[in-house]
Amino acid sequence: MEGDPNAIQTEEDKKKRPKEKVCPANLEPELAEKMIEFSKQAFRALELRDFARVDIRMDAANNIYLLEVNSMASLGRTGSYVHAAGIAGYDFCALVNRMLDVASVRYFSGSLLAQLPEEKDKRLPLKSRLRTYLRGRQQSTETVLEKLINIDTHVRNIEGVNKCSDLIKTQLAPLNFTSEIYPELEIGNLMFLRNTSSEALDYLILMAIDDSVKMSNHENFQATEHRLYGTSIWENKGGVVTCISAFQALRFARLLRKLRIGVLIVTDSTIAGKFSRNIIAQKSADAKRVISLHGGNTDGSIITSRSGSASYAYNLKLTDSSRSENVAVASAHFFKTISAIVDLAKNDTENVIAPFATDFQSNIFKMVAYGTAKISVRFNTIADFERIDQRIRKTTTLTRRLTHTLQSQLDGGLTRQPLPSSEASMELYESLDRIAKRIDSSIVPEHRWSSSDICNIPADVPKLDGFGPMGGFDKQKSEFIIRHSLVDRALLLALLLQSQ
Repeated sequence: MEGDPNAIQTEEDKKKRPKEKVCPANLEPELAEKMIEFSKQAFRALELRDFARVDIRMDAANNIYLLEVNSMASLGRTGSYVHAAGIAGYDFCALVNRMLDVASVRYFSGSLLAQLPEEKDKRLPLKSRLRTYLRGRQQSTETVLEKLINIDTHVRNIEGVNKCSDLIKTQLAPLNFTSEIYPELEIGNLMFLRNTSSEALDYLILMAIDDSVKMSNHENFQATEHRLYGTSIWENKGGVVTCISAFQALRFARLLRKLRIGVLIVTDSTIAGKFSRNIIAQKSADAKRVISLHGGNTDGSIITSRSGSASYAYNLKLTDSSRSENVAVASAHFFKTISAIVDLAKNDTENVIAPFATDFQSNIFKMVAYGTAKISVRFNTIADFERIDQRIRKTTTLTRRLTHTLQSQLDGGLTRQPLPSSEASMELYESLDRIAKRIDSSIVPEHRWSSSDICNIPADVPKLDGFGPMGGFDKQKSEFIIRHSLVDRALLLALLLQSQ
């Protein structure tokens, strides 16, 4: 009644202008638990089944008065029962499905025909309760995912990235996550959310939301029977809703409040964490374990190691335009240099060197020539990087004779450290594998050749990546996830979080 205990709501108000509800009520935890227990006792004493709404009054001395139990509570969209269910994490469809689930257990399951599991003091296993909850909410999860996908989050689209962060914030706020914003000018704001006042964390979760896809190439959300499509759905945003769903399931099981979790929304992952790396290092220092949410491969992979990355920009320009033959000299030297750089990793299975965005422009009549190329490097040890870096710099250095004809420039270097597999991380993986076997799921360790924000985490901290849904890119280079893996990965993450 909008916080007024003396307010009266008429039938007309209730149907057309319902008063705003305060839910959950502002009560001390002990008092709230007492009301819950009274409600359960009344429900059992009246031998009710499936669902009900309990009406309670309380006086100034905190005496509780149970007025009535509505065994057929209204399912009107503006009613108290539906509103309370929404606060508990059920949209309307999930609420109805939950009611049907409870009724079907009672009605169809042989030995449980007369009593629900709770009434026999035999609760369903946690994995079963969480799975049922997650399946009941899959439609809502996909709705949130669609909203996220349809927001353009190119790393330089500050408005879009901030809008995406705000949407995530609204999903986590009802779960008692508070937010701290780190304002940025060149990119969207970084945001840190936590469900605890303690600096120490059981888990730090890295939640990247930016991408490198320009607006003209952005693909909106699409759904087929078994797959979901859209820009960043596998790389980032599928993992975002997986994490949110895992939190909601743990809240439903009353386990989330026992965990100390921090979530860092990263908005510069596609530019090597230029602005976030220091914050990541700071927050990870207070965390026992770190999780990242990129998608797993279709074989159920969990990322246990990643390659490091380096990036270079190579430029060559003709400076001596006195002879037309020098145009050919510039052209030959540019492409010879690029070829030599590629050959540095020839027959090397531990490192990758890949030029891209290569362009050479020349005009023999005007006697001008200019070439530019970007070079991406992936490596698995710092020693490999140092060796490759030295060779690239040597290869792009002009000989003394050519300095009279050409001018060259090489910019760049290390962008992220490699993430090697560690004993601490593999122990965490083994724990996850045991959980996966209990829920009839299959996971495999993966070394991923791309780098990510988790590469900035100190070596001694246990960490795993790849908790997002399974998927990848199809033959048309469209990003997708496997639909059912939204539930499977959320369940896996929820059980891991509560097990530690």
